[in-house]
Amino acid sequence: MHTGHWDDVLEAAAANNETHRPYITIQFGHNDQKALTIEDFKTNLAQMAADANAANAVPILVTSLTRRDWNKTTDSVVENLKDWVAATREVAEANKVRLVDFNAMSMKYINAIGHENADEYNLSASDETHLNLHGETLFGNMMANLIATSTSYDLGKGTSDYLDPDSRLLLRLRMELLF
Repeated sequence: MHTGHWDDVLEAAAANNETHRPYITIQFGHNDQKALTIEDFKTNLAQMAADANAANAVPILVTSLTRRDWNKTTDSVVENLKDWVAATREVAEANKVRLVDFNAMSMKYINAIGHENADEYNLSASDETHLNLHGETLFGNMMANLIATSTSYDLGKGTSDYLDPDSRLLLRLRMELLF
């Protein structure tokens, strides 16, 4: 937010809002978890949503992609972002901003395929946070589908004509009983 990139996003949105209302997805958590308090995180999300609205754009708050850290006892993903996910939900509700719960869906998928298969998406063998190209493609399509089918303030109704998730990847996700 303080590096100037956010200003670039707002300027681009404002420059393109004469013919349509741009959508801006806002997602944080992994790195903010290390440097910010929950209250600072919530303040930043609320400010960014307000900034997007002021630029005549539609803010969409997105909960963070799950990390692929495993609880060996339960053989399931550790919910190490739950406080940040809850904070994102709170800000969305308090500010009447659209919300896409990417964390819940990505966690459901990762738990369904198991630890060994989830490792296929790691950027490196020891990096269970960042994605490789295969992971970027799969989770990008998951996100597109979540936005296109969202009922949060009629989000899907306004975006489904512009999003075209890969049907083969969506079939793979559906086969895991996610959608």
